[in-house]
Amino acid sequence: MKNYNDCFNRGLFYLKYTTPSIDKMKVYLRDKGYEDDDIDVSVKKMISLGYLDDYSLAMETIRNMTNQGKGIYAIRTKLFDKRISREIIDEALDDSDILKEQKHLAVKQVKKMIVGKKLDVPLILKISRKLKYLGYSNGIIYDIESQLRSRIDDV
Repeated sequence: MKNYNDCFNRGLFYLKYTTPSIDKMKVYLRDKGYEDDDIDVSVKKMISLGYLDDYSLAMETIRNMTNQGKGIYAIRTKLFDKRISREIIDEALDDSDILKEQKHLAVKQVKKMIVGKKLDVPLILKISRKLKYLGYSNGIIYDIESQLRSRIDDV
């Protein structure tokens, strides 16, 4: 029983500095040398107390990254890096409506980039690279690129 209390307290100490996923907490405690049985009991207690919640962590990450202008691929990658399961990631993404917002968010990024600049092919290519870097899908990038190219042709 002493190991369980030590394990649980170590987990609480870790929570003071970060908000890990359930799997990351297990890895952390395992790396600290605790037994799997003690880890399982400690993690279950943390979940029941509301200290660990992968869905809430995923929703918070989605909100933060969306506010930073990140695309769906960048968000998905970040959630996988946090060791959140694919099922929870998919559920959180569906619940967040981010897929519907992606084009709007990408257009917002583009508007920031073209303010006061002459629209030309090199700028469009730079915009495409930036959107790719931010994690937007190829389909969204292609649509925006097409719209921008048509604006050049109209001039």
